Amino acid sequence: MTRIFFSLFIVSQILALPLKKQDYIDFIEARYSGDTSTVDSMITENFTYNHVPYVGLGIFTEYVESELVVTGIVDDSIQTALDIGDRIHEINGKNANIFRWGHANIDFDQIR
Repeated sequence: MTRIFFSLFIVSQILALPLKKQDYIDFIEARYSGDTSTVDSMITENFTYNHVPYVGLGIFTEYVESELVVTGIVDDSIQTALDIGDRIHEINGKNANIFRWGHANIDFDQIR
């Protein structure tokens, strides 16, 4: 019985096909391009991806004394126009205070 299990293990290891380099490239390209159907076909149902790509300006902000203030800059950001402590007065021509959560009902499609 042990020989059968050992033989099956050896055969499964020999016949198992390793992922090719192109499989890794295809997955990464699908993941970062937002092709969810391709990504779903490549992963199992219980797969958890903990490192979601960040999309944004590369800055952190907080409201300080009713003003939107830059509080940090992402290390790998190409952001060079803003510095920590800068105050943001307008976003797309709208007063930055209307973006404060709970301050106003915001239709983000209208501000683009």
